[in-house]
Amino acid sequence: MAKESGEQQMKDLMKLFDKINTEDFILEVERKPAIWDSRIEVYSNKIEKQNSWSDILKNSISEFEGKPVGKQNVLVTIAQKKWKSIRSCYTRELQKKKCIKSGSEATRRKQCEGSITSDTEKPKTKKRKRGRNEDDELIEVLKKKIASEAESAE
Repeated sequence: MAKESGEQQMKDLMKLFDKINTEDFILEVERKPAIWDSRIEVYSNKIEKQNSWSDILKNSISEFEGKPVGKQNVLVTIAQKKWKSIRSCYTRELQKKKCIKSGSEATRRKQCEGSITSDTEKPKTKKRKRGRNEDDELIEVLKKKIASEAESAE
């Protein structure tokens, strides 16, 4: 019986989180660089990150502060997974764009270099650049999209 109520509570929390508009969620995350900007010092501060996530949920979910600490932590975990999912989706789309030819072959996908390897060949990997952050790119793309949609609506 306790397991069922726990599952129901989790479903209720998921429904509560699902009310958040994705674009609004992204904008809230953008306002908290401790979550996404690895170039700043507070990025490695776990307490600051936890506080940032809590602030995002306070701004996004009116009932957040009234929830017990355990449920607040579950909502924070759900938000973190949602952010990771958004980032992963964006990264996949970037990779797809890099692998598509233009012109008459635009409908077919070109296989990315390094995706097929022989026994004698090692896959080519890129070193991570420190100065550039994929989250920065995601935020800029989303800002442009929101701005263009706002212009279209007017």
